[in-house]
Amino acid sequence: MANRCLQCLQATTSAVFEYDTVKLVHIRNQKIGFVYRLVQLAIIGYILGYAIIYKKGYQETDLVVSSVTTKMKGTTMTNYAARQLWDVADYVVPPEETNAVFVTTNAVITSNQVQGVCGEDVQFALCTTDKDCPKDVYVRSGNGIRNGSCNQETGSCFIYAWCPVENDTLPNKPLLGDAPRNFTLLIKNTIEFQKFGFTKRNILDRTDENFLHNCTYHRNDDMGKFCPIFELSQIVEDAGADWEDLALNGGVMGIFIAWDCDLDKSYTSCVPEYAFRRMDKSDSKLAKGYSFRFVTLNILDHKFNVSNVNLECQT
Repeated sequence: MANRCLQCLQATTSAVFEYDTVKLVHIRNQKIGFVYRLVQLAIIGYILGYAIIYKKGYQETDLVVSSVTTKMKGTTMTNYAARQLWDVADYVVPPEETNAVFVTTNAVITSNQVQGVCGEDVQFALCTTDKDCPKDVYVRSGNGIRNGSCNQETGSCFIYAWCPVENDTLPNKPLLGDAPRNFTLLIKNTIEFQKFGFTKRNILDRTDENFLHNCTYHRNDDMGKFCPIFELSQIVEDAGADWEDLALNGGVMGIFIAWDCDLDKSYTSCVPEYAFRRMDKSDSKLAKGYSFRFVTLNILDHKFNVSNVNLECQT
């Protein structure tokens, strides 16, 4: 028993007071020494040159906080039924959207609708007898509620609806013609890097009011590429899309604003870069483009049903 205790004490003492040293081997070979130093330099060069200096590994990063507001400008005339002026209040529907703006380029208008009974479109409610028109049953994809009678002249059910029923035949040319290609969109974008207390707008301090009133965006122009006013045709062109197709059928355009700022540099070097892309599938065979419906009412309960074909710009 005493021997065991003594052995345990010796082992503990040995572990506490004894230590090992690295055995050094000095190699006198220039080739091996050259390769060894070359590897060392490569590692040091990668860390200092690439990771720290080139990739700026010493820097902190922050996600940008951003706000966007838009304003459209442009006016045109149409000759549908009667000569009519279209301004921003008419073709931007609704007037405010979250990170988007809707611009009417084409429209199908059904005028002077009143509530009553009229024949449904034959493609939605075919009939030969009244039995084919069950009363108070909604016409799926149609315009109203069946009233139980068949219109023998047209072969479609009578319905309770806004009459005459909607005309949704797309014209061969956009209602607003070629004018919307020159409409302008002002984008005001304010960004902040909260971690660094850095705030800036895409309306640069180096510009003045005269520049803002007269400029339009051009990516290859030294000053034009900083202009926050975009012609709709320029947006479409820079996205590689077809204006004629968009104006007729509608579509969705994406406007991307990139702020990639190195705050080690001067305040003026932090500038936005714009990119554009068509977001919807332009070669779709069904439900092509972009459209929606809205109505206007007057005090006599007449309704104007407008099926808008829109160019939607999302930021």
